[in-house]
Amino acid sequence: MNIRKKGGRFTPIPLLLAVLLPAGCAAPLAYQKPVTNFQKASVVVMDNARTEYKNANKSERDIEIDSRVDKRQKINAKILESDDLVLYSNSALETRMAALDAISKHGQLLLALAGSDAPTKARSAAVSLESSLAGLGKSLNMNISNEFNNKAEGFAAIEGEVINLVLNGRITEALDKAVISSDSQIKPLITLLKEEYENNSERRRTRLSKTRVMAFDAYNDILAKKPVSPEKLKVAAEEIKKAQDSWESFALLNRAEIEGFSAMLKAHGELVDYAKSSKGPGDFSALVEATEAFATEAEAVAQALGKFNK
Repeated sequence: MNIRKKGGRFTPIPLLLAVLLPAGCAAPLAYQKPVTNFQKASVVVMDNARTEYKNANKSERDIEIDSRVDKRQKINAKILESDDLVLYSNSALETRMAALDAISKHGQLLLALAGSDAPTKARSAAVSLESSLAGLGKSLNMNISNEFNNKAEGFAAIEGEVINLVLNGRITEALDKAVISSDSQIKPLITLLKEEYENNSERRRTRLSKTRVMAFDAYNDILAKKPVSPEKLKVAAEEIKKAQDSWESFALLNRAEIEGFSAMLKAHGELVDYAKSSKGPGDFSALVEATEAFATEAEAVAQALGKFNK
């Protein structure tokens, strides 16, 4: 089984760059800062999503272990390795890691196009992206087709066309292709990643909640036994502190990450709107506002991660 769903840093920056690079011209230096900020913000959100994917199976397994401890039930390898506790198979995880890597490399390619030496750097970045797409294609072939695979396959196909245009020196056409395909191929993949993150984080919330309740119960059980052991009570109290700290830190991180995804999608929408606009001052102002808001949300994610990982 690849993933069990109840109903998760990512878009590159093709749209902004497409309007910054008229045929035969380098992107004005004034545009490099918003492009760079957008890419940096994307990296923060994507990195946290990558970590969440890696921890998804562990979180589900820990929930089962905690539950069996609470109920005084047996635990063995067969139970912990059952399909019910594996949210992502090895191939499904590999596909998601490959997709995140390819999206990141795409962002690096388009970021290179914002520089004055765009053609030279773009070729190097295109080769790097091509290698990532090869890995993604291999992962997709190993995996059972599902919604995520369909989105990733569409993304990979479009990126392959963009790479060919860049390697042939047709940079303006490559950017136009990225603009045209963005809404239909990139945005759905970002949205699906956001949904999977939310599903995974909900399971982690459940695990942390159970851990906190078990810490309370353990403390109260010790307190109920006479005579009360001060040493055991102190140890149990420390476990409550740890559980409570983890619960509060997770709430902060989860809210920041979800808001980061939302800000990314909003910024992506502004990029689409700007690409279709007359490129007036008001259009550019809205774009700058959205990308700066995304950068702010990404900073909040980074700060929350620092607190959660302490």
